[in-house]
Amino acid sequence: MKNLNKPKKISIISLILKLIETILTILVVAICVLIITQRVTNNEYGLLGYRLFKIETGSMIPKYNINDVILVKEVDTDTIEIEDSVVYRGNVGELNGRIITHKVVDIKENDGKKFFYTKGIANTTMDPKVSESQILGVVVTKLFFLSLITGFLTNVYSLYFFVILPASVYVVFVLIHSGEKRERRIQAKIRERQELKEKEEQENIKKTQRKTTMNKKKKTKKDTDNKKT
Repeated sequence: MKNLNKPKKISIISLILKLIETILTILVVAICVLIITQRVTNNEYGLLGYRLFKIETGSMIPKYNINDVILVKEVDTDTIEIEDSVVYRGNVGELNGRIITHKVVDIKENDGKKFFYTKGIANTTMDPKVSESQILGVVVTKLFFLSLITGFLTNVYSLYFFVILPASVYVVFVLIHSGEKRERRIQAKIRERQELKEKEEQENIKKTQRKTTMNKKKKTKKDTDNKKT
């Protein structure tokens, strides 16, 4: 007789893969929401105080290269220090409206207002002074994986072999895996119905046997009573 209370053996590898899949899905969704929010609001808002920006020029080489993706956090400007890498919105000359990522080289106050003086690591000249209202945040880190992807996106062959092709293989794998899971669910339902049907048939057989037995007993008793009379 099978022990119905016996726990099912679950593969540790399957659990780890499921956990990794869940984490990656959450990260991808969070990044997508963050990018969409920034696009819709013209970089005015991010997600939980964080934003993503891409380095467009070589002014911060060797710290940040062109196409690197950086994670930026909104902070109180009083916490910004010299040597911090900040992201701000330019408002003067050719920098007007552009998003700039440069290093803070000096901080000064004038009439109770704080101004930041910034410069690209690879630049020889400083930027125009930056007010507190222009600051979008401080660079937390460079996101190496996203930077790698943006680098690939600038090259057609890399885009095909390292992004489109693997993504296509992954999609096919997911579709096949989903089809197999669906087939297993269907087969399980079929087996369940068959087992239920067999159980009902067995119950019907038992009922018929009990009824037959009772009829025989009644007939035997009736015959015995007739003989006595």
